[in-house]
Amino acid sequence: LNGFSGGELVKNETTGTWQTHNGSDIAAETGSEVYAVSDGEVKEIKKDPLWGVTVTIDHNNGYVTKYCGLSSDLAVTEGVKLSGGSVIGAVGDTADIESSTASHLHIEITHNGKYIDPMTVLGK
Repeated sequence: LNGFSGGELVKNETTGTWQTHNGSDIAAETGSEVYAVSDGEVKEIKKDPLWGVTVTIDHNNGYVTKYCGLSSDLAVTEGVKLSGGSVIGAVGDTADIESSTASHLHIEITHNGKYIDPMTVLGK
């Protein structure tokens, strides 16, 4: 739905402000299962005031994936080690900052602390 902006400012449909979009929005129905992209450890689960329910997975190879806007009924807890393809939870409607965008998963990936385009890792 909305791609990675690569540091360029883009207009947020919900807030009307110009900001970077550090992830990709992947169209998915609310309730669709969300899977870990690779092996890793759940480093953080939080209810962010803008991004909603978020799960951060450290893949222990310089890559960290953050899944935003999930439903509150998660299948993981902090500290759990996962295999790629493991269910994390489901797409929710908890990301207020992107509430005007159709149902989707917002996913961010960093490599060695720098945001990268998730689609270069996940494919198109």
